[in-house]
Amino acid sequence: MSNANGAVTTDTVRNSWQTVAVLFGFVAPIGYGAAYLREWGFCSVFGIPTELIQLNITTVLIAITSGVGALFLLFWLADLFYTLSQQRKLKNFGPIKRRVSSVLLFLIIFGCLFAFFPPTIDIWPLIVPFLVLLIFTQFVAPLITQRQISSYKSKLEAQDQVERETPVLIDYFIKRAGITVVSLGILLVLFLGAMFFVGYNTAQRQTDFLIPSTHQDSVVLRIYGDNLICAPFDIKTKEVEKTFFVIKLDDESRPQLRLVRLGPLTSPKIWMSKTQD
Repeated sequence: MSNANGAVTTDTVRNSWQTVAVLFGFVAPIGYGAAYLREWGFCSVFGIPTELIQLNITTVLIAITSGVGALFLLFWLADLFYTLSQQRKLKNFGPIKRRVSSVLLFLIIFGCLFAFFPPTIDIWPLIVPFLVLLIFTQFVAPLITQRQISSYKSKLEAQDQVERETPVLIDYFIKRAGITVVSLGILLVLFLGAMFFVGYNTAQRQTDFLIPSTHQDSVVLRIYGDNLICAPFDIKTKEVEKTFFVIKLDDESRPQLRLVRLGPLTSPKIWMSKTQD
């Protein structure tokens, strides 16, 4: 600790090194977990079996770098949401305008995410129920929970007061583990979740693929060590079949690889997959 003059003591240095050592102890498993989730997200686009995933130091470093970038984007959007929600004008809004503003901010943030990571599947069946639940809890639930109050605005204000005074599960964890541990846990969950979507988005946007000389009608989807994960594809429809085979680079009949810009490839939604040796 520091003495009365503010000088750093031996205990402070020792504690700092202990903290660094603990953090480095978590870097390796988190890095490998992030790399696996990134590869899982990539493979899920084409239906590559997760049993074929292999990790190395390169995939771990790429996963950590891309994950930090995705997490930075999430932080920026969260900071934008927090800044706007804490503005004086928004604080002075009535309960109705405040709820409408929160829903609009939610839609704006998701709109920004979809602009950066445009999905190739129909996501409305997932978003609409969540949006309906959000609107129900914000605007309809107070009519049920605050039946004894007459005006609608008063019901919303009473519901806000109840929510402020009622402890939630996160309060229990903060009390037991501390705000730092809870914050780090939330950041870790966000980071790992972002890694899956980074891999998913990478597969959706990839345009350049390798074609082996021994299989001109197939494309290399992923390379793990000396193993090339390949699958046949249709050049007209740009669809990848769910039939996979592995080419080993250490074989005597080592094929030549040609880099071709094919554009983003897709895979059929309904399929039966099998693996060729």
